[in-house]
Amino acid sequence: MASLQSRLDEFKKAFESGAPPYNAEHEAIEKMHRATAELKASGIEHQALKIGDHVPSFTLFNQDHVQVVSSDLLRQGPLVTIFFRDTADLERYTRALHKKLNLTFDMLTDLHLKTAE
Repeated sequence: MASLQSRLDEFKKAFESGAPPYNAEHEAIEKMHRATAELKASGIEHQALKIGDHVPSFTLFNQDHVQVVSSDLLRQGPLVTIFFRDTADLERYTRALHKKLNLTFDMLTDLHLKTAE
C-alpha cells in the first residue's frame, strides 16, 4: 500500500489538474492557494493544535440543527471533526470531499496501528 503522504500528493495533483472527477476550476484552486498562503502568513498555523493535544470541549449544531457536545461524543470513542468553510459548492465537490474523508480515515487507521506497535 502506498504511504499516506504519497496518496495525498496524488489526490492533490489530480484535484488541481481540473480534470474529472473533481473538475475544479482554476480560479477556485488559485483562491484556495491564496487563502492558504494568507493563513500561513498570519501565523495561525503555529497556534493550531498538534497531534496529541487535548481539545477544549465545544458545542456545535450538527447537520440536523441539533446541538452536539464534543465531550459527550468523546465518551463514545475517538472524535474527528472536519469544518467546511463554504457549503455553496458542496455538491460539486462531494466526490473530492469523499476522497478526503477516506484519506482521513486511512490516516487515522495508520495512526492507530502505529500507536498499537
